[in-house]
Amino acid sequence: MKRLLLVGYLFACAALAQAEDFRVTLEPRRTGLKPAARAAGDEGAAFALFQTWSGEVKIENIGRLPSGPLQCKYILYVKRQDLGGKLGEDKVEEVTGEFEVSPLKRGGSFSASTSEVKLLQKSVAPGYYIKGGGLTKSNDSVWGVWVKVFSGGSQVAEFMNPLSLKAKFQWN
Repeated sequence: MKRLLLVGYLFACAALAQAEDFRVTLEPRRTGLKPAARAAGDEGAAFALFQTWSGEVKIENIGRLPSGPLQCKYILYVKRQDLGGKLGEDKVEEVTGEFEVSPLKRGGSFSASTSEVKLLQKSVAPGYYIKGGGLTKSNDSVWGVWVKVFSGGSQVAEFMNPLSLKAKFQWN
């Protein structure tokens, strides 16, 4: 009877992995600025540089038991500014992705990279101006990152930066 209760307890513990059992972190990876290819019809009135951005997601099992297979899903929120646009008229693009994580031993970890995102920095060339006003410099940026880890369809861990993402966006 005791053995049956112990097996049932271990089964329940393994099935009910808690958020405290996993730690999720993200380390940004950026490349240096490079000249962007000019669009057709661009007479040289603007300069454009780009860099690529990706994040290294690390999932650590800090619980007492090994985990089962995990699924990690993420959303990168990229703020895009238009050259000549108005301040505050930024567009937010959602870049989504996911990857599978094999079972983690107690104390084990797994790392994977997110999708690469191209970030542009544009500026009006000296001697040119924007008719009617508008931004003479624009910078794309990664505004936020939201990562969720699932085990058997249940969420077991979450990483969010900034924390205000939950108030502004919904997880789809």
